[in-house]
Amino acid sequence: MENATDALKMAAAVLIFVGALTLAIMGFTRAQQAATAILEKSDRQEYYSTENIRVSNNRLVGIETIIPTLYSYFKEGYTVLFYTGSANGSYNLISDIKPLTLYYSESLPSRLALSTITNQTDTSYMITYNGKNYSRAIYGIDANDEDTRQEPWLHDELHAKMFIQSLINNTPSTSTYDMSRPKSVYVNNLVNNKLTLNFDNFNGLTRTLGTGSLSKATDALFIERIGVYNLVTNEGNTSDDSSVIEFSNNEVMQNEEGTQKRVIQYIYIGKK
Repeated sequence: MENATDALKMAAAVLIFVGALTLAIMGFTRAQQAATAILEKSDRQEYYSTENIRVSNNRLVGIETIIPTLYSYFKEGYTVLFYTGSANGSYNLISDIKPLTLYYSESLPSRLALSTITNQTDTSYMITYNGKNYSRAIYGIDANDEDTRQEPWLHDELHAKMFIQSLINNTPSTSTYDMSRPKSVYVNNLVNNKLTLNFDNFNGLTRTLGTGSLSKATDALFIERIGVYNLVTNEGNTSDDSSVIEFSNNEVMQNEEGTQKRVIQYIYIGKK
């Protein structure tokens, strides 16, 4: 009798073990199927286009919104672009939109040619590379693009914030940077191969606002538009060969499948 009881217990234990093993195998199988589905989805190239780009409604903002965004561009990975434009009385129709130069880059021609945010309508400081003309005028801020151009303030977040501080206050940068290129290349200050960004002479935004600096333009009005696009970086170079991000103002930016980034437009439309 006792042997029969032990046998039943052993049989029950075996059944429980087999059941548990079956459940475990089923669980691993489902997990593998889910992982495979996720990997297959991530391998697909999903391009942003006019039909699927997410764009916010027009929002009227002032410098109290813009300045914090500029200070956070490096950490958050934003692309921030500036334009001028005209608006109707209700600010729901924007026209005559043009890129607004913030500063002029000192990047080498080979690096500047890879930039996606040069203002080609600004011919103040053009360069020629491989038979094509490129503008040194930059109308936005973007850490990836600045890294592509090898801008000197991209050391860390602290130097990026010092760059922004000089930009919004329209003053020469408090930092100096070691440079090794000929002095004749530069439109900013260069003394003993030390570069100082000279925003007080080359800030197109401030000249357009008619103020001493962006930080003092308390009566300036901007239309803010926000979108999302995908960024591809190949060997340190930003690529923009495919997909399209199109805003409702007909401004178009191109980019391929890659890291998702937020792009913010600020369109200056006048004063309060």
